Amino acid sequence: MNRNPHQHLLRRQIDSVNAASMITRWLAAIWQRDRGKQFWGGSLAQVTVAECPAIMQEIDAGRLCPVGLVAARRWIPWDVFKNHVVLVWEYERVGDCLTFYTYDSNFPGRDDITLRLDLSSHGPDTPITTNGTDGPTAGCLRGFFRVPYRSANPAWSTSAGLDLGGANRT
Repeated sequence: MNRNPHQHLLRRQIDSVNAASMITRWLAAIWQRDRGKQFWGGSLAQVTVAECPAIMQEIDAGRLCPVGLVAARRWIPWDVFKNHVVLVWEYERVGDCLTFYTYDSNFPGRDDITLRLDLSSHGPDTPITTNGTDGPTAGCLRGFFRVPYRSANPAWSTSAGLDLGGANRT
């Protein structure tokens, strides 16, 4: 058993989001057109709008929802690392205008980081705006998608004597 908490937490993070499939999804997303029609599937805007109900459903069920932000635009595989993951913790919908409130690790301690989009429009004049991690255009993202997450009980870590930042203190 690995008793190093840093290695444990890194391994847990990788396992929880199935990193290989997420990178594959990001690679596919950076090759998608932002808007318009494609022969082999929807545009990134269409994919993003289609993901929103599942994200809202997670929040309505009382769970945080990890979301992969698509920032990279170039078709170079290593650009996939320009993308980022945030946690959606709340949303607000007024008509077709949707705001997701996120925790963005690039802005620690802030609870005002948002993603905003209009669900009714898929045109090039309807950007996905953010005041957090953005893409090639300041304040905007190309798109995003829900990241599957597998939770795990951390009890074995504390019973093994690992100190996870106060988790096993009385």
